[in-house]
Amino acid sequence: MKDKYIYLPLLLAFAVGIFLFSLRNQSPSYRLHSLMKKGAVDKQQFIDSIEFVMENGAIVVEIKNEKANFAKNYRFIFETGSPTYFSKELLLEAALVEKLEVQNNNGQSKAVSFFLTHLQIRDINFGSVGVGELQTLPPNIDGIIGANLMQHCLWQIDYPKRKIYFASHQDFLPKQPKMHQVSFIRNIYRIPCIYLTINNFPRRPMAWVSTSKKTTVLLDQQFSNLRYAMAFPQDSATAERLAIGTLEVQKIPTTFSLGQQCYLGSEFLKNYVLTFDWSSRKMYIGQ
Repeated sequence: MKDKYIYLPLLLAFAVGIFLFSLRNQSPSYRLHSLMKKGAVDKQQFIDSIEFVMENGAIVVEIKNEKANFAKNYRFIFETGSPTYFSKELLLEAALVEKLEVQNNNGQSKAVSFFLTHLQIRDINFGSVGVGELQTLPPNIDGIIGANLMQHCLWQIDYPKRKIYFASHQDFLPKQPKMHQVSFIRNIYRIPCIYLTINNFPRRPMAWVSTSKKTTVLLDQQFSNLRYAMAFPQDSATAERLAIGTLEVQKIPTTFSLGQQCYLGSEFLKNYVLTFDWSSRKMYIGQ
C-alpha cells in the first residue's frame, strides 16, 4: 500500500509547478517582457550609419519607406529611454498582438495596443519587433525608435558629428581615443539603466539612459526628498560631482522631480560619443 502512494507528493509538486508556470505566462508583465524581447536583424555581418538632427533636445532621424508606392520619408525620435512606438498610419498593415499596460515616469499605467512589425533602416531590416501605437506624437514625428528595437545590434551615437552607426560587431564601429565602460541593467522595456554617484552620496540613483530627453540629470521623488542630505546647497540645483563608472564631471545641473523615475538625459550625453552593446549590457562613453 505504501508503494502505491510513494510518488504522490512528487506528482502534486509537479502539478503545482505547472499551474504556477501557466499563471506566470498569463500575467500581463510577463507577456510584455516576452514581446519586448522579440525581433531580429536580417544580416549577420554589417555596419551602416544614418545622420540625425537635434530638435528640442531629441535625436531625430529620417528614414525612407523603400516599399511605399510613392517616395516618403518618415521622421523618428531615436530614444534609448523608451520602447518603440509608431503612429497609427505606420501600423495599418501590422499584426495586432494585444493591449498591454505601460507605465509612464509618474508611475501611471495606460493600455497600449502592441503590434509585431518591422522597420528598415538603410539596408538593415529589423523584423518582428514589438511596437506600441502612440496616439499623441510631437509635430512632424511618425514614431520612436526605442530600446527594444536597438537591442538587436550595436549602436554608436556621435553627438558632435550628428551621426549614428549601427553594426553587428563592436570591432566594426569607429574607435574612440578614450572610452569609459559602464555596465547597465535592461528593464522590462530593454531600456539601459545605470547607477549614478552624486556628491559622493552613498545611495546611488538608478537612472534610465535617455538619448532624447532634454535634461542633464533628473532625480525622482525619492531622491528629491534627500536633496539636502545629498549636499546640495539650499539655493542651488547643481551637483558638485557626478561619477558614472570611471567618468567624473563637476558642476552638473540637476532637476528634482515628483516623478517615479531618474534619468540621465541628452543635455549631458550630447557632449560624448556613446556606444551601446545590449548583448554584453555595456555602455561606452567616448571623449
